[in-house]
Amino acid sequence: MPITQPPKPSRRGIHNQLPSPGQAWRLCALAAFSLLLAASSDARPIYKHVDAQGNVSYSDSPQDKDAKAMELPPINTQSSENLQPQGSPTPPQLSEQADYSISIDSPSNDVTIPPGQASVTVSAVVQPNPEFTARYELVLDGEFSQSSSAPVFNIEPLYRGTHTLSIRMIDEYGVNIASSESVTIHVQRPTVSR
Repeated sequence: MPITQPPKPSRRGIHNQLPSPGQAWRLCALAAFSLLLAASSDARPIYKHVDAQGNVSYSDSPQDKDAKAMELPPINTQSSENLQPQGSPTPPQLSEQADYSISIDSPSNDVTIPPGQASVTVSAVVQPNPEFTARYELVLDGEFSQSSSAPVFNIEPLYRGTHTLSIRMIDEYGVNIASSESVTIHVQRPTVSR
């Protein structure tokens, strides 16, 4: 069997696969006609046929002279105006939300973390207790660090230096509704001499 070379691509590349403007117009007209035909097919009658054994069948064309055209009720439609998608409640107005406050109770401000302590637990108190499922975010040195369903976080590993901590309370709509004051901690680590 002889080995043949594949055909060389034309200089036009992919453009030779696109329809010309006249062909594109014809394709659009064909698509519009097809849609019109499909829409009008809903108006075709449905026929009911009962055979000698009493079996009932339905078809869009009569099976024999005994087939009867059925009158169907109109298709049930509903306007999409003023409909709210299910599962996406409307957020309450700001005046309806309670005033929440969140404050870090551990660690205390300006505390020094000794060299032997490898991690720090950060916890906060929220007032009043939210009536919804809140999400809490720990902000470490001005950057998002971690997220939790409770205002309690564990920071590990903890690097040497001074760090600022704060916690944000996020409602079910993703809105930041309360933020704590920043707390500063100083982390000490042993120095290794070379």
